Amino acid sequence: MIKRASILLAGLLLATGISFGQASLADDMFNNFEFEQAIKFYESDESALSNEQWAKLAFSYYSINDFSTAEQLYAKVVEMPYMLKRNNLYYAVCLKNNGKFEKAKEQLEVYRAIDSTDHLVKETERSIQFLEAKKEEELEYEVVNLRDLNSGAGQFSPVFYKEGILFAGEVDQDAKRRPHIEFRNDFQDSSALDYGMNDRPLVELMFAPVENGEVGQAEPFRWSEKFHFGSFALDPVNNEIIFTKMDLSHSWNANLRRHPRLFHLPIDGETKVKKAEHLKMKKLNNEWGSGHPALTSDGKVMIFSSDMPDGHGGSDLYYSVRNDDGSWGEPVNLGPEVNTEGDELFPVIYNDSRLYFATNGRPGFGGLDIFKADLREGKSVSNIKILDEPFNSSADDYGIALDPENEKFGFITSNRFGGRGDDDLF
Repeated sequence: MIKRASILLAGLLLATGISFGQASLADDMFNNFEFEQAIKFYESDESALSNEQWAKLAFSYYSINDFSTAEQLYAKVVEMPYMLKRNNLYYAVCLKNNGKFEKAKEQLEVYRAIDSTDHLVKETERSIQFLEAKKEEELEYEVVNLRDLNSGAGQFSPVFYKEGILFAGEVDQDAKRRPHIEFRNDFQDSSALDYGMNDRPLVELMFAPVENGEVGQAEPFRWSEKFHFGSFALDPVNNEIIFTKMDLSHSWNANLRRHPRLFHLPIDGETKVKKAEHLKMKKLNNEWGSGHPALTSDGKVMIFSSDMPDGHGGSDLYYSVRNDDGSWGEPVNLGPEVNTEGDELFPVIYNDSRLYFATNGRPGFGGLDIFKADLREGKSVSNIKILDEPFNSSADDYGIALDPENEKFGFITSNRFGGRGDDDLF
């Protein structure tokens, strides 16, 4: 997934004009986007925390979507002296996500006096209006966490395949190759800082059988020692998996490509992948982030997400048409009907007539929300609507997969609080 932690962290919450000396280990974890690790280190020494560090602890809970704990902390932080008013904005988001709309509006007014043009202010206001209108609606679907399939690491982007599903899954314990990666609740390891970024466990493609709505044990389908598998699409016509590739870091390397790129390999093959080919697409620069492919059933049109220049905001959705030689034509932006100032990610094409995608740029329940739209020829989108609860929540929801024969049964990805750990399958 294209991470947004650096966007959220920019211009965050530090009090200006105050120096606290050398950063603590918890601060280093925080600055490295290791929010769960930062929480552990901050809470191990609460009596020594400065006001600034209390604000960082609140934002750490905010970042892992524990909005209940974050709300309690921000209620104290905004009363502390010399704190930036942006804390009031994050407090307002927490209150909104916890259904406390009037209090959220009060905190928005505090921040509006400082910056009325902030994109998050506008989106929070629109989301409050949206949620107030939705408040009395009854739920039509049940969403269940696949607890036996999920772990403390991430599982995401399911796709129906044969008699089951394929999905991208992080290896819960990657200690043999990279001992700084482990997701036990009591795990604390400062060596993660040597990697210069919020490193993640190895991501493999996994297969799990599905029978009568029950999901069986998952087994590795494709994995590599050199890169992560991200979200992907299957093209049975051309016998291809087109996937989001992220280089794997074994240690800090300034030349390592940190952004996602589109690659492909045969569906049939060895479980351990030694090599994959870069996807050839006209005018798609290798230095731009691209990923999250979705394909029409004939394999001729692909919709994907990219942060290439001249889009409408963060990451936009584009389409490309396959040439006769197998390469892909120049990307075409799907336009402002779909794309916003925020991020549009994780497109899914359902039966060639409907597009599902996730965005944080429209009024919704919070974080990334899943939307659906009518789709024509893989290129034209209309009639965009948000999916209701429980498909969407106050956290990030994305990566939907619906049974081609029964659209009332399927899977979604969410990091809503109360799951097994990170992104979970439901």
